[in-house]
Amino acid sequence: MVALAALILGIGANTAIFSVVNAVLLRPMPFRDPDRLVMVWETNPRTGKHNVINPENFADWQQRNRSFEKMAAYVPFQLTMTVAGDGVPEEVPANFATRDFFSILGVEPALGRDFLPEDDVPGKDNVALISDGLWRRRYGADPHIIGRKLNIQGRAIEVIGVLPQGFRFPELQADFWRLAHIDPAAPREGRSLAAIARLKPGVSVSQAQADMSRIAAQLSREYPAFDTRWGASVVEMREQFTGELRTPLLVLLGAVGLVLLIACANVANLMLMRSNARAHEIAIRTSLGATRARIVRQLLVESGVLGACGGLFGLLFAVWAKDVLLVMLPESMSVAKVNNIFIDGPVLAFTAILSLTTALLFGLIPALRASRPDLSGALKEGGRAMSASLGRNRLRAALVAGEIALALMLLIGASLLFQSFFRLEHVAPGFQPDHILSMHVSLVSSHYATAQKASDGLAEILRRIDQVPGVKSAGSIQSPPLVEFGRRPVFTLRAGPFPDPARSQ
Repeated sequence: MVALAALILGIGANTAIFSVVNAVLLRPMPFRDPDRLVMVWETNPRTGKHNVINPENFADWQQRNRSFEKMAAYVPFQLTMTVAGDGVPEEVPANFATRDFFSILGVEPALGRDFLPEDDVPGKDNVALISDGLWRRRYGADPHIIGRKLNIQGRAIEVIGVLPQGFRFPELQADFWRLAHIDPAAPREGRSLAAIARLKPGVSVSQAQADMSRIAAQLSREYPAFDTRWGASVVEMREQFTGELRTPLLVLLGAVGLVLLIACANVANLMLMRSNARAHEIAIRTSLGATRARIVRQLLVESGVLGACGGLFGLLFAVWAKDVLLVMLPESMSVAKVNNIFIDGPVLAFTAILSLTTALLFGLIPALRASRPDLSGALKEGGRAMSASLGRNRLRAALVAGEIALALMLLIGASLLFQSFFRLEHVAPGFQPDHILSMHVSLVSSHYATAQKASDGLAEILRRIDQVPGVKSAGSIQSPPLVEFGRRPVFTLRAGPFPDPARSQ
């Protein structure tokens, strides 16, 4: 039972972590021809890093590129919208995307239709797609939802489609997708979008990169005040969302692999001790004519049964553990949530191979040792004690020393990681976070139909908060400190000049 418990923990932990690695790094993303999907960013001239893009630049990319079948843009950070009517008003996660966003991904609505060119007209873009979850939760899976107008942010928005169950785009949670209209003739101001594209057949990422660099150079010449030195970057979609996760996931897989090695060393030690107790039995079998190969085969079969049981119960343990991991995973591992972590064929094959390898690791050396008994000593009275030779004791000592060394290495690594995490949690943010409360306020109703009414409403909210006993001061901000608003946030003082767009981040 002790040996089985050690194997269950070792195999179960490895299977659970491999299911995450499989979902993030190995399994294709759940979109049509995912290898041809890319992300396109602007390149910041000061940092050289990926940056959100300007809507009008994106319109030029669409028209001038030679590498993509289609391009689409969306807002790459979390938005919310308030849904009124049909019960209590509810703030739901939402997003904006251009009309080809879902067709590029190969996602078709389960009910209704996708965005059409005739929807992409100013004044007629009051249409939206909703998620399967919102459709079922708030509207009771009403089959007549298509064509129904919902009160969204105080506007009447028509539902044209319901997305398939389980659809999710990495790093975004959206129950409501509205159409984003881009006017190519509008003045270039600000950067706030991300772009996805589908490569034409036979076009490589490097060819697309050369094409987009050419277009970026053209825009730098045509709009020097806004696009000087700004470039464009093309990144495979999987690489975009998993590139930074590869190393930590592989390190984690290696760590649980060491845990399994420790378990194998423990079980091998138990098997060696058990072989001492069976020395008399093995000696009798050998004296009756059993060859060494048959003795080894018998003992390996016994180890194989133990390994198979460990693999089976370890798999059941992994089914529970992967659900816990899914809840604990940060949003940066959203690909695992898009692909869903489940026990599929590759995970089952991994568990089977792991169980077989584990059985060989902890069973082979004890089997080889036990298959060469000291017949004269083992068959005598007290032969069990005599069979514990010096060589066998040295092997057991080496196994104990090895597992202690591995355990010590893992403990030191875990301690260092915990210390680093503790220090990160206590880094001074540059302001006093003590005695500060924050809340999210959404001003959506007929009372705040204009910008002036919304401004007056916010001023009244702040005035009332100021009057609450114990409140020293109150203020408002679009996005609070340490909360990302876009890929490269820019802070400006209301009384100061707006930064030069060509030099801003």
